[in-house]
Amino acid sequence: MTTSLASQSPPHELERDLESFFRERIQKIGGMTLKLAPTVAGAPDRLVLLPGSVIVLVELKTSKGSTRDIQKIWHVRARQLGTHVHVLHGKQEIVSWINRYLDSRSS
Repeated sequence: MTTSLASQSPPHELERDLESFFRERIQKIGGMTLKLAPTVAGAPDRLVLLPGSVIVLVELKTSKGSTRDIQKIWHVRARQLGTHVHVLHGKQEIVSWINRYLDSRSS
């Protein structure tokens, strides 16, 4: 059974609002999210720990935000090492990503 976490994105969403929204939604499903210090250019915003020993890196962007070239390079390198990296644009993608995770746990 999937719990709906749907929400509408405001017309002028801010990344800091997305971070709060993301953190709250991850906590609701029993996970943790840690904001990573920007010490390495291109590294994702968040380390996410989910039930079931799932560890992923997440880059949050507004609905209209874009990924910089240095971020794309970093994401490719992390994926080559077997690390899951997800770039989520806006609240709707956050909700969809969480719902896909919940669906994968129930199957």
